[in-house]
Amino acid sequence: MIASARASAEPHGNTETRKDAEPMMDQSHQPRPIAQHIEPFIIAVSQLIATVSLWMLVSTTAAVSGSQFVENGLAVSGYDAVAYRSASRPVQGIPELTLEWNGAVWRFSSATNRDAFEDDPSRYAPAYDGHCAYAVSEGRKSGGVPELWRIANGRLFLLCSKIAVEKWTTEFSVRLTQADQNWRTLEFLPAAAPKAPENPLSR
Repeated sequence: MIASARASAEPHGNTETRKDAEPMMDQSHQPRPIAQHIEPFIIAVSQLIATVSLWMLVSTTAAVSGSQFVENGLAVSGYDAVAYRSASRPVQGIPELTLEWNGAVWRFSSATNRDAFEDDPSRYAPAYDGHCAYAVSEGRKSGGVPELWRIANGRLFLLCSKIAVEKWTTEFSVRLTQADQNWRTLEFLPAAAPKAPENPLSR
């Protein structure tokens, strides 16, 4: 009787099912592995870091200035950049008093001048990395001559010929504006190469 009752209680036919069976999941809607989500994010962050680093490099380069014009391995051809203000004339520096700045070696005629330059190099260094200010206003780089110079608007300008001095002096406002605009591009170009020795005062 017990067996018969159990048999009659069961459904007819082959209807056996697993109560613990789970419904089949649509493969097309399965969640992507976490790694596949993170990889694009990592790539995007890496690209952002590279862009920011490049921008910082360019900004720093612009602030520090480009390649300094040197002659015989020396900035301002070995003249004391501070003496243009302290002595109001070009003065040769001496080998015993030097320091490095803007990728060049600078000589000075006294320890006082060397220390003043070290404290505030941007004040004493010639504009346009020592290149001829007139040439820069013309859109090119040419080495500045230490004996040809002018101080105006608180800046030291080196020139490269008597004609350059005359034009820079008589057309100062216009030339200065042109030079500052041109320098935004010229600054990042290689420094001018020193020319063969000659007397710049004769030109």
